[in-house]
Amino acid sequence: MQNISRQEKLVQYANDYAELAAFLKTLSKEQIAYKPGPDKWSAHEIMVHIADAEANSYVRVRRAVAEPGGTVMPYEQDIWVKELNYAGLDMAEHLELFRLLRKLNHDLVKDLPEEKWQNQYSHPQYGMVNLDSWLDIYAKHVSGHIAQIKRNMDAMEA
Repeated sequence: MQNISRQEKLVQYANDYAELAAFLKTLSKEQIAYKPGPDKWSAHEIMVHIADAEANSYVRVRRAVAEPGGTVMPYEQDIWVKELNYAGLDMAEHLELFRLLRKLNHDLVKDLPEEKWQNQYSHPQYGMVNLDSWLDIYAKHVSGHIAQIKRNMDAMEA
């Protein structure tokens, strides 16, 4: 998302839920469950991951706004998929969880004063992350996973 303004990223960030929900409605049960390989994620698992990623984002953005410089915890997404049995979790509930978390995050940041955008949190793997970098990451997260699901569909058809 290079050369895209913060405002444009915020619009994308706010619209991701509607885009994701509409896209998921186009998939059959077979497409939602399809895994292109044993270590690859199904659309169902991707959806649950998106909700968990947004839950982590919820904490990270609040840490940056309220306690700049604080450390956030990383997580091993592939371990979460397996150990939390993403395939057995309710996808619709996780879509709703994502909707609410994304709305709350957007509501928090959309009117932040300019000086807050330089607030940072410390991530053990990525170092210091300011709010503009946080937005860069999460404004493209859903579209990246929609593209991943589309690749799954291409593999399923092949």
